[in-house]
Amino acid sequence: MNDLFNVPPPAAITNDVVEVRFRVSGGPAQVAIGRVAQCLAALASRGQRGVTSAEFAAGTRVSDSIHKLRHRHGLGIETERVGHGGIYSGEHAIYRISSPIEIVELVRAGARAKKCKSSAENRHAA
Repeated sequence: MNDLFNVPPPAAITNDVVEVRFRVSGGPAQVAIGRVAQCLAALASRGQRGVTSAEFAAGTRVSDSIHKLRHRHGLGIETERVGHGGIYSGEHAIYRISSPIEIVELVRAGARAKKCKSSAENRHAA
């Protein structure tokens, strides 16, 4: 078993994704928003390396996002349990996406704010 406290942590996942439009296995387009969108973007970008909850900001409920991606969006996501030693020995999960997905669009925080502002300006301009 590895000791998580003696291994340098992987790069933290800090993304500003607020919405992801995607297709699963060539099906209809779907939309994930917020933390679920951030988790999907991380899963898609990491590929077979997968993601762990330790790579996200503290307090992010990765298991909740994984559950929503599986049950609301129909994604296949594998969970590998990995043991670790140290003071707080136990297990953690590595999540990997197993469904073929196509990312149609990533909406980032700055882009969304600009879209909202311009549509509001258009409504008030008339």
